Amino acid sequence: MEFSELAIGIGTLALGIAVLISTGVSNRRNRRVHLADKRKEWLKEFRDKIAELMSLMTRIDWDEKSYYNQPDLPEKLSQEFLSIESAQFLRDGIREIKQDLNRYKQLLSELMLLLFEDGQDTESLKQMNTLLVSLADAQINRTSATEGQNKARIIEVAKTIIDEKWRKIKYLEK
Repeated sequence: MEFSELAIGIGTLALGIAVLISTGVSNRRNRRVHLADKRKEWLKEFRDKIAELMSLMTRIDWDEKSYYNQPDLPEKLSQEFLSIESAQFLRDGIREIKQDLNRYKQLLSELMLLLFEDGQDTESLKQMNTLLVSLADAQINRTSATEGQNKARIIEVAKTIIDEKWRKIKYLEK
């Protein structure tokens, strides 16, 4: 009887250890799946913001900054050359440029915060942050920030970041 009780005890202990190991492995995988889901959300938001930034960079005509700096330009032109309808059209254009510039500034801030939110300190995230800061400086100083090189570099670094994130999602890395 003692041998059978000992065998049952050893079997119960082995079963308990197996359940403990199985639960630990399962919990670790579930945490990684949850982390992968969060990374997917982050990646989607990052891609959307980069796409919007590229769109705004294309739309904003930095060479026409004189329109932005002269809010009374439509009135001046309407008095000299233009009809009231043309002046209103020009006024609307200036308003749209100002809205685009405000959204551009907001988007740069949102992207910088998003990079810090990730919690990772990879080289590509540092490069993207540096690019965004230079774009913000260019906008503040009213210099050309939409040159093809800047856009190409942002796209290149964004692709690197996206590739890194997808790799981590695919392999459920920490």
